[in-house]
Amino acid sequence: MIKDYIKKIGRGKGAGQYLTLEEAESAMNHILSGDASEAQISAFLMLLRYREESVEEIAGFVKACRRHNPHKDQISTTIDLDLPVYAGKRRHIPWMLLAVFVLAQQGKKIFLHGTQEPDSKRLYVEDVLQQFGFKPATTAKQIDSQLQMFGFSYANLHYLNPNLDKLIQMRSFLGLRSCANTLARMINPLAASVSVQGVYHKGLDTRHSKVACTLADPRIAVFRGEGGENECNPERPFTLITTKTESMDMLECPALLGQWAIKPKSMNVQELKRFWCEDDTGNLKCTGNIEGIGKAEESVPNTEYAFAAVIGTLTILLIALDNITFDDAKEKAINLWHSRNKAWPLHN
Repeated sequence: MIKDYIKKIGRGKGAGQYLTLEEAESAMNHILSGDASEAQISAFLMLLRYREESVEEIAGFVKACRRHNPHKDQISTTIDLDLPVYAGKRRHIPWMLLAVFVLAQQGKKIFLHGTQEPDSKRLYVEDVLQQFGFKPATTAKQIDSQLQMFGFSYANLHYLNPNLDKLIQMRSFLGLRSCANTLARMINPLAASVSVQGVYHKGLDTRHSKVACTLADPRIAVFRGEGGENECNPERPFTLITTKTESMDMLECPALLGQWAIKPKSMNVQELKRFWCEDDTGNLKCTGNIEGIGKAEESVPNTEYAFAAVIGTLTILLIALDNITFDDAKEKAINLWHSRNKAWPLHN
């Protein structure tokens, strides 16, 4: 029972113990199956939050969460890329969507999933897609249909794993996030061949990777993304950690901009469509190498930031999908961007 696990982890400093992977899986299964009260769940999650979960505990939780993802067996389309988008944006609009569109034009099938945290005041991918008339999928049939029509699909965690989503929504009265936010990024609900995960806090990228190795997941790529989202922050160098079954590799990637970008006064999602259709990269000083962007004394204009963010994100996704070098992926990303079909891919 869940109270036994609460007792084990909550005995106090020096007496409390970590759960084994099997115990963690059992505990989370009790929670997701509705066998624990709200008070028990709250106590369990906040005790873990206070002393921080171990890699084995997170791995056990993920295993349990995956047992509660029934939809993977209902989808007829093979998913190439799992893209969790849970953080939301507060500084820039989600330029990563344009990288998704580029890959979709290349025949890749991409599945995005996320949710909205209470009182976060962030711009979520779901909101952006709906502003362009794209509705979240709520059935396996709709996911298959979107994948065939657009090359990608988006579904809310509430549909995919409603009890896990409830754990995230508990922030409204707990006041703190829990490990549920980590689990949602790692569940790969439709068993895609590759999963790419953006995180925010230092060290979470390594932890995600160690969990993936513990679970012997097929291929995972993790990096510290812009605002914690699955998007390259071109203003900073970053580490891309890739795992395959039980092996882990770290790739140091350079910043793609030499100066900070001008923070936009507002987040106008229509800029995504404008940039895709009009291709304002003509003013850029580079065509095949983007390290030189932004070396001028002034801050980088938004157009150059957008281009670098899209190319950086696309480079990360190509490394994960094709297992190629950073330079090769970057060159391929730029070529794919310039050769894309500029017709806006979404419609009502």
